[in-house]
Amino acid sequence: MRFRLLASLCLLSTATLLQAQFQPNTANQLLQASGTLSIRGYGECIGNQPLAGQGTWDARRFVLFTGYKYDAHTAVVTEIEVEHATEIYLEQAFFQHRLRPGVNLRAGLMLIPMGIANEYHEPTTFHGAERPYLDHVVVPSTWRELAAGFQGFLPRQTLGYQLYAVNGLRSFDGEKALFSGDKGLRGGRQKGRQSLAAHPGMVGKLEWGGLKNTLVSASYYAGQTESPIENAKSGLIDSTTVFLQMSSLDLRWAMKHVQFRAQGTLVHLKGAEAYRVRTGSTIATWIGGAYAEGAVQVLPERSPYSCWAFSRYSFVQTGAEPIQLWTQGLSFFLNSGVVLKLDAQQRRTSSAVEWTVNSGFGFWF
Repeated sequence: MRFRLLASLCLLSTATLLQAQFQPNTANQLLQASGTLSIRGYGECIGNQPLAGQGTWDARRFVLFTGYKYDAHTAVVTEIEVEHATEIYLEQAFFQHRLRPGVNLRAGLMLIPMGIANEYHEPTTFHGAERPYLDHVVVPSTWRELAAGFQGFLPRQTLGYQLYAVNGLRSFDGEKALFSGDKGLRGGRQKGRQSLAAHPGMVGKLEWGGLKNTLVSASYYAGQTESPIENAKSGLIDSTTVFLQMSSLDLRWAMKHVQFRAQGTLVHLKGAEAYRVRTGSTIATWIGGAYAEGAVQVLPERSPYSCWAFSRYSFVQTGAEPIQLWTQGLSFFLNSGVVLKLDAQQRRTSSAVEWTVNSGFGFWF
């Protein structure tokens, strides 16, 4: 009975359905929808108040999804995002076609399956007003690129998989380095915007749900970065590029009143020394980090609301100096789709300690 249920769910879904405790992200919910046309969305507003300095409030993002199912085998998903109330981006636009049970073909502008937050970043799916810092500078959320490949689910092994050919990150814009010691890889996202693709890379992810209440994932990416200088030399490798390898392992465990998640990500930039000399970048040859987070639901059973108290420790290094972050706060859910957030974050380096109070609200429908 369990096998038949999992097999039926996997036809258009991903491995987020391995355990009922882990809700699919919006794109996968659209792929599972029974109707022909589906609409979903999410949004969030975030306030940041350093203890020393000027605070800000930002209409950080509003996102509108559409999904269209042509038949039981073929569907498309699109996502348009407005950031900071003015900037409009295409976040996703891909099709999925079922080749056979457990094997789906995907192609288009897609989220790179790396870590947790890059695929599961709706504001009701993570604690804290801001996404984890590791997923800001190392896995540069929201990291999306043009890709094509396969996705599916093996019910006997309780194993989900994704495997894509994808265009690389851009490491140089013709004038300056796009990787740096303070912002990591974030500046290298091409986002499907006239992307350079002289050397497509590969990315793969496995998600295993064989243990009760637990989901374990492993991801790997490898590829040469892109540069207009390189293209001008007929595809010859130039020192404005590096060969980038990224590995990530994460774990999520959830019960009714307790949650835990952890992630570790490591990146090697082969050719980084020549890249630093050529471009003036301050990024390290090895970058990465890890975080661990626990959360407890503190309201009584009879309450119509839920409130999660959480604490997260992060260690990240992208340049010469490691950064440690402690984040503690509350996520107060008015219902499963609307959340109020408040947290305090300590950022510690060898030279300074900074405190910031973050607040905000988010919704998902």
